[in-house]
Amino acid sequence: MIFTKLVSSKTSISESDKRDIEWFVKYHRDDIEYLLPDEIQLKEGVSFLGMLLARYTNIAKAFLSKHLKTPTDVLRFIVALSHGDVSLAENTKFKRIPKRNIRLILSLLENCNSIIEDMLRYKEQWKRIGERIHPFEYRKMFPKCYEAFDII
Repeated sequence: MIFTKLVSSKTSISESDKRDIEWFVKYHRDDIEYLLPDEIQLKEGVSFLGMLLARYTNIAKAFLSKHLKTPTDVLRFIVALSHGDVSLAENTKFKRIPKRNIRLILSLLENCNSIIEDMLRYKEQWKRIGERIHPFEYRKMFPKCYEAFDII
């Protein structure tokens, strides 16, 4: 299937391919789960697809939990939500993040290992994200995130 080949590509996804992938996700909604490949090589592709799944489906958490293993992976996803450069080569102006995505982000971070160490690599970006997601409001629900943002 075209969709499966596009998202499992080992090279960067072109703008026209991104539009095609978005069409598939918008059209199939939660049923897109059956077209998802088991593995996606590119972290940027996972971030882009995760952003679309978060926007158009209810299966984003399961997909992202499987594919995002480090805080840097989660950072790429947050950058994708703000339509920034998921390679993290350029700074991103973070947009407002809906509450359901805030809980998703904190849940993903909470399940990562060594979150403080990894978050310190992109300290300034995480500070700006902290201003958007207010992790201190969720300190009991996500204690590892609370600790990491408190240190940052």
